[in-house]
Amino acid sequence: MERILTTELAAHAGERVRLQGWLHRERVLSRVSFLVLRDRAGVAQVVLDEPTGLMPETVIEVEGKAVENEAAPMGIEVQRHHIRILAEPAEPPPVELFRPAPKESLPVRLDNASVALRHPLVRERFRLAARAVRAYRETLDAIGFTEIHTPKTVGTATEGGANVFKIDWFGRDAYLAQSPQLYKQTMVGVFERVYEVGPVFRAEPHETGRHLAEYTSLDMEMGFIRDHRDVMDVLKQVVFAMIEACGETPPDDVAVVRFEDVRTGEEPDLSPADERRICEGDHDRQPAAAPLRGLPRRARGARAGRGALPRLPRRIQVRAAAARRIRLRPRPLPVTDRRRREPPRGDALPAGPKPSGAMMGA
Repeated sequence: MERILTTELAAHAGERVRLQGWLHRERVLSRVSFLVLRDRAGVAQVVLDEPTGLMPETVIEVEGKAVENEAAPMGIEVQRHHIRILAEPAEPPPVELFRPAPKESLPVRLDNASVALRHPLVRERFRLAARAVRAYRETLDAIGFTEIHTPKTVGTATEGGANVFKIDWFGRDAYLAQSPQLYKQTMVGVFERVYEVGPVFRAEPHETGRHLAEYTSLDMEMGFIRDHRDVMDVLKQVVFAMIEACGETPPDDVAVVRFEDVRTGEEPDLSPADERRICEGDHDRQPAAAPLRGLPRRARGARAGRGALPRLPRRIQVRAAAARRIRLRPRPLPVTDRRRREPPRGDALPAGPKPSGAMMGA
């Protein structure tokens, strides 16, 4: 008899089945007892004539008849069973996995991660992350991107604005990569469109629980773009696919969030001059205010009536971070115009595809 998963029980109602998994919980009542078996797919209820006395997380094999019962998980349970012990824990687990949410402290869960990560609620987070990354890959593959795998040990810092983790590389100094940016730009000249899913390391202390010292980065790079809207179109496809993969419905359209519309008078000026110039070049939408030149950024924010609140709402931070990652080539000016003013950094390219590159990282 072949083993089946708990989610396949309904398809085998009335048949003899074999399940393998962990003893999730045993409930002892006055006349009957129930054993809950957990496998990688879910849980199933097994009806017992008498308690087994086994410890939670005992690895077991159950053979019995699948019988429909509306009160059982997924409307089906296993009766007239035979239980075989495959492995027993040395001691009772220090965490209770049957509770709706973990109640143990974070140190206890970290010290016993091999068991604590089995909690259904915690386990689902890994599944959601896997679905999101799979949707990211499938979406980019479908529009002509090629996945690459770049080195994570480099000889110099890849981004000057971030600190690096220094390591010893056979007597020489080396560093953990902060970003695959250099390799992505190189590979755009090979494939035009590339992406990577991999770890990045930043030696930057953070005050939040979700720090950025090490994380999995979703990076892409593309060439032959007209302006930032090409990048935003790809970003929209990717994000919508990831939302759908996680079981949610993306919005019909994405609203354009402007600082002018959401400013309360207390946020600092988080938009650099390049972002304002990009907005000014978007003539089919509301133009952005002219930049204040000749003043430090904080002073410009104060002159514009903005205070020093440390953070914007999360959704605005994400949008601003995405905008700062756009790299556009300045539009060349006629010789006569160059005498009057310097070419603006970050201005949009003229109509028609031109060789360029844009980076998106998350």
